[in-house]
Amino acid sequence: MVDTDPSSARADWRLAVSAYVGALAGGMGGVVASIRSPAVVAAVLGCAIGFAIGGSVGVHLADRIDELAVRIGRNRRRRWSLGLPVVAFAALWLRSATANAIRWSGEIALGAAVALLLVGWVVAALARAVYVTATVPDEPILTVPWEPPGSVTADLALVGIGLFVAAANTVDGDRSIAILSVGFAVSRAIASVIEARVVPLRAATSPEIRVHDAGLVVQRPFTRSFVPWDDVRHVRLKDGELVLDRGIRDVRFDRDELGDPDGLVASIERASPGTVLPAG
Repeated sequence: MVDTDPSSARADWRLAVSAYVGALAGGMGGVVASIRSPAVVAAVLGCAIGFAIGGSVGVHLADRIDELAVRIGRNRRRRWSLGLPVVAFAALWLRSATANAIRWSGEIALGAAVALLLVGWVVAALARAVYVTATVPDEPILTVPWEPPGSVTADLALVGIGLFVAAANTVDGDRSIAILSVGFAVSRAIASVIEARVVPLRAATSPEIRVHDAGLVVQRPFTRSFVPWDDVRHVRLKDGELVLDRGIRDVRFDRDELGDPDGLVASIERASPGTVLPAG
């Protein structure tokens, strides 16, 4: 939702919220249907109907509550609250596995937990980006190109391993491990996009670091994070790294990842005088 194209940004947010509420309702519908009937068809229909209804409700919420993204993205506690249904479905899966309950209800609960975890991650990332956009409206003092760390090759390898394990366990009949393995594979694909190791062609912005009067914005094509100067003890360019000391949660960038590290340090000193320590 942080694309500079407003229509594309809104579409991303609506899709994510719709998928989240759809996964929640679909999981509930599938579990209830599987408990009432042992037929696989009943469970599939329950999931499908629940997802359709939940997805429609999600679109409605995203359209009608304009401040929803800002409210969710305001702090870590609210973003983590998106995971509460995950805990409920995971507990249902564990109870089903240990109590010899109807097999499909447990596996549907596990699938719903994995789906909600993944989609909730995306919703939280987009919400955080919207919050940063709303709270840092001023033009940046300096914008520096940035190459996010990580390896696309490693991500692809992990996706492949996850899918291979899922296929092998499906053949062996262990569907729970297969579901978890698919979730792992999808999580690596999502991470590549969220962390900007893979940038879709339609992305309107490139990864960059923006220095503002209020703090530092780490900009990716679909997400943003904000480091206010009030939270930064000091900044130092040392041993090939730019380090923003925040106590236990330092922010670090390799010098080679930054298009203009010296200019970035000078702009930080301008925005937050006395923060930058001598290099050494």
